[in-house]
Amino acid sequence: DPPSPWVRLTVINGESRYMSAGSPGSNVVRYVGTVIVQVFVPLFSGETACRRLADQVGEIFRGKRLDGGIVFGSVSMVSVNVSIAQGWLQVNVGAPFTRDEFE
Repeated sequence: DPPSPWVRLTVINGESRYMSAGSPGSNVVRYVGTVIVQVFVPLFSGETACRRLADQVGEIFRGKRLDGGIVFGSVSMVSVNVSIAQGWLQVNVGAPFTRDEFE
């Protein structure tokens, strides 16, 4: 059987910062990060197939609000040539997010 497309998901957490100052329990702390989804398709499947999957992944995150206060912004996509030698086309989908908590 020929190899099947696959994805790898990585969450990169960034720094947090205070968005307000006040009494304990009412200070907003904003956490930032990025979800990176690496999309791989067999080399001879074509870039269109890879982009189609990347677009589907992007729609999962673009502008979504999740329980727990996680908010995703716009999504970026970047073609990566590092996997071509290993027989794969790769597109990385980046979805930045924020999450606010009260301290």
